[in-house]
Amino acid sequence: MKRKPVNLTEILVEKLVEDLCGKRGECTCETCKADIMAYALNHLPPRYVNTDRGEIYVRAQTLNQQISTDLLVEVSTAIEHVKNHPRH
Repeated sequence: MKRKPVNLTEILVEKLVEDLCGKRGECTCETCKADIMAYALNHLPPRYVNTDRGEIYVRAQTLNQQISTDLLVEVSTAIEHVKNHPRH
């Protein structure tokens, strides 16, 4: 099925932000979460798909240890950066 292109990296980063944010005392307001996502996404390659098959393929790739590590490192770095430089 064809659909509008979706950046799966954005979806994965959003889930990680929800899972990790607030665990180390950082702010969990919507502004900080958006800043964390923007920072992380600017440091990760996009993975756009427009079919269900493409989504399954990209999600399977995230099982790759390096991709998972890259996502976790960038989100953790973003959380620390926003914690030290909040805009709210």
